[in-house]
Amino acid sequence: SERRMIVIRIVGHSVQVGLGPNAPQIASSGLAARWRQVVEPEPGVAFQAALVGLDGGVKLTAEQPVSFERLRRLIDSMPMRQAEMRREAE
Repeated sequence: SERRMIVIRIVGHSVQVGLGPNAPQIASSGLAARWRQVVEPEPGVAFQAALVGLDGGVKLTAEQPVSFERLRRLIDSMPMRQAEMRREAE
């Protein structure tokens, strides 16, 4: 929550926001297609993880699951997060 991360899982036309069995799931080919436009997955890739910044830019793509530690380091290196951490330290 301190890094404002939201997990969005897209499989076919199904979009799931959050993790676990109780996470809301939406059947929307339009929503799935819009996320695919943002992330631009490689054709034929079975799995792709992407980190999308608050500015809407794709900061990381990976064809394997990504550790939280790697995500944390990357997020904490971003200018918006750096400014946020400086404000929190004051």
